[in-house]
Formats: sequence, structure tokens, C-alpha cells
Amino acid sequence: MLSMLVWERLRPFTLTNRHSLVEYCKNLALLAVNIFVSKFMIIPITGFITYFNFWERSSEANLSVMLLDILLLDFWIYWWHRLMHRSNFLWRFHQIHHLDETLDTSSAIRFHFGEVILSAFARAPIILIFSIPLAHIIAFEAFLLICSFFHHANIGLPNKLDKLLSKIIVTPSIHWIHHKADPKDMHTNFCLFISIWDRIFNTSSTTKRTKKMNIGLPKQKDKDLLGLLLLPFQKS
Repeated sequence: MLSMLVWERLRPFTLTNRHSLVEYCKNLALLAVNIFVSKFMIIPITGFITYFNFWERSSEANLSVMLLDILLLDFWIYWWHRLMHRSNFLWRFHQIHHLDETLDTSSAIRFHFGEVILSAFARAPIILIFSIPLAHIIAFEAFLLICSFFHHANIGLPNKLDKLLSKIIVTPSIHWIHHKADPKDMHTNFCLFISIWDRIFNTSSTTKRTKKMNIGLPKQKDKDLLGLLLLPFQKS
């Protein structure tokens, strides 16, 4: 996270898309809430689920099996992300991430604690059916977090490097389109780690990222910290 913060300050993609100190603190406050929730709910829930797997795997460490598990979890999170955009109930929580009107590294940690809890329960069937060990889940979450810092960051890559990387992982030029304040684009580019699922399931956007692109939700304004925490529980 710190490396991305330094990168986007030294070589920003756009100078018109930067968080103020207050907005940084708001995103960090949401992170603090989620760290608290993770310690007392998410980690115990995940550990409990992995303890009651349907079948026993070999205890021998195997890198290829771990990579397959990461691919499987990434496939799951692609469809979960799509569902959050389709379900009115799930969108109540996920909209907090999209209400951010500026994109940078801190946007990667801006999530409502309700979404974090629901996501932990939603992946339980995948973990149980495929008997995914806790270590593989942690590895996936680490890769996902690193990639999330990267593809939210206010940075630009050389075109050739971007085209090469985007064939494998999600880059800022891909994910920024998902945050564009346009319904046509915000319901595309659902991949969060590996970029192949959007191409396979025809959810890729052809829109190009621009320096003056509007970020956020159409006809909606961002809220203060308390407003974001209460928003999912208010009458729509």
C-alpha cells in the first residue's frame, strides 16, 4: 500500500483525481472497522469453516494445488462481484465502495463491514466442497489485496506493459472503468485479480480510461463516515 501511495504521488496518472486528507482518513477509518470485524468475526468464521471440510486433503504442501485453489477462489469472487451488482440487498453494502468519487490506493480498502461479513459467509460452500485449507485462503486474500492496491492506484503504465499485464491480471486501466459514473461501464470489468473471466463471460468494457473521467455513482454524492456506515440500513 505504501509503495503504491508513493508511486501515485511521484508519477500520478491524473492530477485532477486525488483524495483530500479528510477522504484519506475516512477510507482508513473504514479499514479500521473492517480490521476489527475481521479479528472477531471473519477469521474465526473462516477457520471454523475450514475445520469442517467435507473431505481430507493430503497434508503435503503442493504449490500447484495452492495455485488451483487461488484460481478457484478468484473465479468465485468474480461471480460474487457480479451478484453484488445484480442484487438490491447486496448492492446496499457494495455501493459504499462505488460512492468514492476519487480513485487511488486508499480506495482499495473502502468497504462496508457488512459486505466483508457477507462475503465471508458466501465463500463457505466453495471452501467446504473443495476442502480448501486456511493457508490457501490467506494466500489468495494476500494476492487479492496486493492486486487491489495496484488496480485502484492513480498510476499509469506504459501502453505495451499495460497490454501485457492486462492479459493476466487486472490493471488500473481495466478497473477504473468499473468505477466510472456511467451505468454502461460500472456493470462491466468485474475481475479483481486474474483478468480472464471478463473475457470468457463477455463482461469486458471497451471504454478507455481518461484523465478527466467521472468517478463514482450517477446522480449520487459521497457521504461522511457515519453516513456510509448507516447507508445500507436506511430506506432506499
